[in-house]
Amino acid sequence: MDWRDFLTGKRARDDLFETFPPEHRSDLPPTLLSEDGPVLAARVGAKVLEIVAKRGGTRLDPSAIESLLEMLDDSLPDGARNHCDDEAGRILDWLEHGASKALDKPEAGLPPELEVMLDADVDNRASVIEYTLDSDYDLELEYFDEETTTWPVVEGTPQGIERDPKGASPTLRITRQGEELAIPVRNIRWLMPVRPEASPDDEPMREELGRVLDFPDERMRDDASDDEDGEETSASPDDTDD
Repeated sequence: MDWRDFLTGKRARDDLFETFPPEHRSDLPPTLLSEDGPVLAARVGAKVLEIVAKRGGTRLDPSAIESLLEMLDDSLPDGARNHCDDEAGRILDWLEHGASKALDKPEAGLPPELEVMLDADVDNRASVIEYTLDSDYDLELEYFDEETTTWPVVEGTPQGIERDPKGASPTLRITRQGEELAIPVRNIRWLMPVRPEASPDDEPMREELGRVLDFPDERMRDDASDDEDGEETSASPDDTDD
């Protein structure tokens, strides 16, 4: 087979001459291929890599690939080499000309972070919301706004969670500064319960304070001693005679 027949539209990779770190290691253990299946797979893979290397599509050392091919060819029975080359050619032809599978397109404008969240489990986020609904907590959260394609952080009072009977993502209804927002739970990146901010009309909590006890320190004891000395000095002679 002629490698020039494959991957004809490919140009060499931009990182072709960058270092491939494992090639500089000296502690890779030897591998024994003792069964036919792994030997054949390695032979087909090595042939594919040989052609990919000639097209500038791998950082692997081409001489290492050639050495692998030679060792594997020595262990193949008669006729197996041609079959391996044919299979390598079919793989390369499929990679270059095979029909592409139609992929489901994500919603327009959605960033990769949201695509991950769409596939994630939303039950934990919903359970946090339900907890705040049963308590006196507000919610602080960050979510993706599909209209502005931004990630605002909001804090507000949760009003409820609406669940779709058809199984779609539930929606959080939350009030912030008199405005009610409807946020799909799947769009929430993170959330946490927070204490609600105190209203100016709220009566502040008053705590009755007990009597403050002053414990004498060294300075206070010195002051008390000076006062006693002063009283004795100022005492009248009559008092002294008594």
